[in-house]
Amino acid sequence: MIKGSIPADGGHLIVNEPEYLKLSKIPLLDSVLKKLIGAQEIIDKINRWCLYINDASLKEIAEIPEIRQRLHDVSEMRKKSTKKPTQMLAATPHKFAEDRYFDKPCLLVPCVTSEQRKYIPIAFVESGKNLKRQNKTRKNLKNY
Repeated sequence: MIKGSIPADGGHLIVNEPEYLKLSKIPLLDSVLKKLIGAQEIIDKINRWCLYINDASLKEIAEIPEIRQRLHDVSEMRKKSTKKPTQMLAATPHKFAEDRYFDKPCLLVPCVTSEQRKYIPIAFVESGKNLKRQNKTRKNLKNY
């Protein structure tokens, strides 16, 4: 099992539902708004997305004022980090610090859950989703 992606973004690459409704109306963002899945999203049924911008589309997408501001905020947050590796990531604010995105179905197992829970919350996640770091995942699943 592997852990999920780590944005190290100060929350600026994460998009909540009202923000998503606004941003999803911008045609250029169709390909970069990915559903974000983590323990909290599964357990509390919260809808979140992330901006998952590749190098090829960065220039065009960074021209959108709201995206430009978010990328600036990520860069500033990373510059202020006490960790040298995070500071170095300030030059690429559109990228996750640790990117483990893969476009295949997988099994999601949260690393943190309540000891009061009578079951372990595990979810089957469809392809095209980005998994957060507080999860372990098993990819290359066989359907039974």
